[in-house]
Amino acid sequence: METNSAADTEAGPGDADPAVLVAADEKDPAVVVLTLNRPAKRNALTIELKEALLTALKSVAADSSVRAVVLAGSGKSFCVGQDLGEHAKALESDPATSLRTVEKHYNPIVTTIATMPKPVIAAINGGAVGAGLGFALACDLRVAADTAMFATAFAAIGLTADSGLSASLVHSLGAARATELLLLGE
Repeated sequence: METNSAADTEAGPGDADPAVLVAADEKDPAVVVLTLNRPAKRNALTIELKEALLTALKSVAADSSVRAVVLAGSGKSFCVGQDLGEHAKALESDPATSLRTVEKHYNPIVTTIATMPKPVIAAINGGAVGAGLGFALACDLRVAADTAMFATAFAAIGLTADSGLSASLVHSLGAARATELLLLGE
C-alpha cells in the first residue's frame, strides 16, 4: 500500500499535512496505521477529516495486501469528536445540510470500521470522546495508553449520541452504565 495515498487528496488548500496519515507498519507492511492528524485540535472531526478517514478506511478495506488496520490519533488525543466550532458555523449557514453529518459521515465511518474484513485496532492515547469513542468502540480491539480517557460528551452539549454509541455502549458496558453515560455524561 502506498503511504498517504487515500488521504493526500483530502488535504485542504494550504494545508501542510494530510488530515489522515496512512502508513504501513515498519515491522509488518501488511499492517496499515491510519492516524487522525489534527493534533493542535486534539483530532476534532472536521468535514475534511471525516471524508479523509472514510476514504482511507475504504481503501484499506479493499486492499488485499492489508491484513490489519490500526486507527490512532496524532498528538495527545485519540479523537475528541466533532469540531464544534466548524459545526456551529455550518448550522448558522445551512442547518439542514449540517445536520446530515451523521448520515453522510459518522454512520459510514462506523459501519466501515465495524464491517471491515480484517481486524481494526484502536490505539487510544488521551481523549476518546463523543464520535471518537464511537470510532474506538466500532473497532475489533482497543489498546489504551495510561493517558486514555473515555467520555460521551453528548449530554453536556444537548445532542443525542451518534457514531453507533447508543448500541456499542450497551454492548460494551451494559444497559445501566450506558444509560448513565449517555444521559448524564458521567
